[in-house]
Amino acid sequence: MKNENPDYYIALEDPKDFRRELLGSTKVIIKLLQRYEMIKGIREKKVEVMYKYSKVNAEINMLANKLKRTIPKLKNQSLPKINIPDNTSTQRPSNKNLYSINTIQETGHLDDLHNQLADIEKKINNLN
Repeated sequence: MKNENPDYYIALEDPKDFRRELLGSTKVIIKLLQRYEMIKGIREKKVEVMYKYSKVNAEINMLANKLKRTIPKLKNQSLPKINIPDNTSTQRPSNKNLYSINTIQETGHLDDLHNQLADIEKKINNLN
């Protein structure tokens, strides 16, 4: 047992083509490794984002529970009912209801400003 690893030589018919194919397959392997590293980075970012999400979610739950504890609880009391008139009716509200919630909702903020502007213009015309 003079030499345990005998030297064997294999003859290549076209060494340039063999080298070209070997380099091409090495190129493919390197691209696959790059893609694997990219996917590995994406997975690490995903784990970080999921960790941050779980922390934020836990904080939101804690704040929601704190809010529930601080809001006073109502005992099955019914809220007063507000009658909202039909918008299809052409009747004008009476003077006693002029400043009620229903009238404000019916006329709206822009109509109220328009009426105030018209009153001011009438007062200016009366001064002349």
